[in-house]
Amino acid sequence: MREREGDESELSRHVGKPACAIGRMLEFMCPRAKGCMLADRSFRSLENLERTASTARVLNLLKVSREHDRDWDWKEKPLFLTPGLNRCLLIKHRLRSNEYDRFMDDRQVALKIVIPIDRRDLKTGGRYIFVGQIKYEEAILEAFGIAPYHPDCMIIDVMDQMPSLDPFLLREQLSRVGVEPAECYFSLGSGPIKGIHRVSSI
Repeated sequence: MREREGDESELSRHVGKPACAIGRMLEFMCPRAKGCMLADRSFRSLENLERTASTARVLNLLKVSREHDRDWDWKEKPLFLTPGLNRCLLIKHRLRSNEYDRFMDDRQVALKIVIPIDRRDLKTGGRYIFVGQIKYEEAILEAFGIAPYHPDCMIIDVMDQMPSLDPFLLREQLSRVGVEPAECYFSLGSGPIKGIHRVSSI
């Protein structure tokens, strides 16, 4: 059992205290914040995650934006219309026992939206939202200023229902709802796989 836990996401194992403004809806993962429980290796893992290409469990939109922000396709055919969402990290996260009470249903896997506090310096940590968590609609409004009927929320819902973020499956599912973003979002890279497993193999 301990070996299993050792493989779990570093982002999930060291969770900071809830931000007062929005309570449990958003939690900061910031090693510099007062009362923070995040260990150094956790924010180093966030840096590793940012440098890693997308996988079946991680859609690294921050990396995509850094590599393609000057491309016409990326500008004209974004995955998300909301700039903050289009530069975040999306992770298929297997819930731990102490995270079940954040949901009204009995799901085992949730889509996690990780929002870096400072995209230029990931040592400042990040905050995250679980899609479908209690008061999720309030959380997504607070974080990105979008309501449930926004087109980006529809895309998030599609991803939440998918078993993985595999680029080929993602392309197919988005096409079914009439969404055809730039090709750069569907690249499955072979970045530093060892680093990404420490963060997202949960």
